[in-house]
Amino acid sequence: MKVAAIKVAIQGELGSFSHEAAERMLPRCTVVPCARSIEVFDRVQAGSVSAAVIPIENSLAGTVAEHADLLVTRDVLFKGNSFCASCTM
Repeated sequence: MKVAAIKVAIQGELGSFSHEAAERMLPRCTVVPCARSIEVFDRVQAGSVSAAVIPIENSLAGTVAEHADLLVTRDVLFKGNSFCASCTM
């Protein structure tokens, strides 16, 4: 029996740094690209995806304030973090 891949939402397009980070953190996942950050959180809360991978900080702009705000205002569980040097995440 084939097991379905976990669905992971990212903000951005396939091929982005977030996409690369999601596949590194959750090998064999199905990445679901979202146009807006709030959509990532909406999908997690609605249950259409099991997880999300979002940048909290980046080397060019520092803290991603919108994501930090959404983490504290939404009913989501922060499960872990990862540093992605090659994808600057």
